[in-house]
Amino acid sequence: MNKGGWLRIVEASLAVILILSALFVFYMKEKSSSPPDLGERARTILEEIASDATLRNSALTAEKGSSPQNIINLVASQITEPNLDFEIKICEIGDACGKSKYNPGNIYSAERVISASVDHAGYEPKKMRLFIWNK
Repeated sequence: MNKGGWLRIVEASLAVILILSALFVFYMKEKSSSPPDLGERARTILEEIASDATLRNSALTAEKGSSPQNIINLVASQITEPNLDFEIKICEIGDACGKSKYNPGNIYSAERVISASVDHAGYEPKKMRLFIWNK
């Protein structure tokens, strides 16, 4: 009985499996080395601030251009990478909410409107903008 044909089929199958596994490993390395989406992270942090009543009220009572310490602490706890820095601004809705100083390189930004709950007496929404950049 000639077993040479079966041997070639097994060899070809093993070669295909070896090539596919090498491509899979290469693809996973490429995918893991891509930088994180800092704009999406900024939006997530702002969403967390908006959903917390204490942080939301701190933002609404803050002076124009300032940032309450509890909000800064939350953002600092969410951005743990030592090579990243951030700035958070609270402005009026119609104002341009820009960074306080120029930083070279990529700056990721997200903004969110923060407003009072329904049972709050006054309605004075504010705009909160978060900037994240590499140091």
